[in-house]
Amino acid sequence: MATRSPNWSIEETTLALSLYVVTPYSRIRADNPQIMALAKLIGRRPGAVSFKLANLASFDDKAKGKGFDHTSKNDSLVWNHYFDGRELSLPSLMDDAVTIANKLPNPDLSLTDWLDPQSNEAPLSPSLLSRETLTDLLVTPEFSDEIKVIRTQRRSQGIFRQAVLANFNGACAVTGCCIPSLVEAAHILPWADHPCERLKLSNGLALNPFLHAAYDDNLLGIDADGKIFVSDSLLSNKGGNEKMLRHLREINGIEIDFSKLRVQPNKDYLDDRFQTYRSFQLSR
Repeated sequence: MATRSPNWSIEETTLALSLYVVTPYSRIRADNPQIMALAKLIGRRPGAVSFKLANLASFDDKAKGKGFDHTSKNDSLVWNHYFDGRELSLPSLMDDAVTIANKLPNPDLSLTDWLDPQSNEAPLSPSLLSRETLTDLLVTPEFSDEIKVIRTQRRSQGIFRQAVLANFNGACAVTGCCIPSLVEAAHILPWADHPCERLKLSNGLALNPFLHAAYDDNLLGIDADGKIFVSDSLLSNKGGNEKMLRHLREINGIEIDFSKLRVQPNKDYLDDRFQTYRSFQLSR
C-alpha cells in the first residue's frame, strides 16, 4: 500500500463526515467495524479515522467535551459546506460521498464491510453504494416500477434510521432502551406527506417499536417542548396488560430532554404533528 500523506484531503474528509453523521459518539473508536472499513477504503489506520471523526465532532455545538481540537482547514471547509446553520445536509453529503468512494479502487472491500453487525435493515453508511443506487435513494421522481419504489424507500429509511439513531446515541428517547433491534426512527412529519423533510435529522425521533406505532397512529402525542401525551384510548384499555398500562401512565406528561442531541427535533414539526394528534383525539 502506498504511503498516504498525513494531511487529509477534502475527499477523505467528506467520507469521514458521511460516517460521522451515522455514528453515535459512543462508537467513535478504532475498533468500530465501520471505522475500520473506511480506514481500509482510504488506506489509513483505524485510529486515524477515529481521530478524524472526533475532530469533526469539535464543530458540533452539541458535542462539547467529546470532540478534539486538532482540526484542519479542510475539516472546517467540509463541515461548513454541508452545514446549513442548523443541521448537516444528509442528501448532498451522501451523494458526494458516494461519488468519491466510487472513484477509489479497493477491490478487496465488500459492501458488507459497511453493514451494521447489529442490524439487518441497511448499511450503517451509504458511502459505498453505487451512484445509480444513491440517485434512486435520494431523488424522488415518479416511478413506474413498484418494486423499484419499494426498494428505494427502504434504502432511504435505512439511511434515515442510522442517522437518527446516531443523533439519539442509539437509545429510545422515552425509555432509554439501546438495543438496536428495539429502537426505530420515527418521522415527526409523515414520510408520505412531506417529501422535502424525509431525510432531515430534525424530523426524526428514536422510539421503541410500540411507541413508534402509537405515535404514527396518533395514540401518543409529543408537543413542541417534548412533553408526552398518552391518549385516553390507550390509558383506558381495560383489556391491556396492567404492567403496560402502568408504564403508559408513568410516561404520560413527562418531557423528553432534547438538549444534548446533535440536532434537536424541529419545534415547528413537533407542533404541527401534535396538532394532528389533538385533532385526532377530538374526532374520536
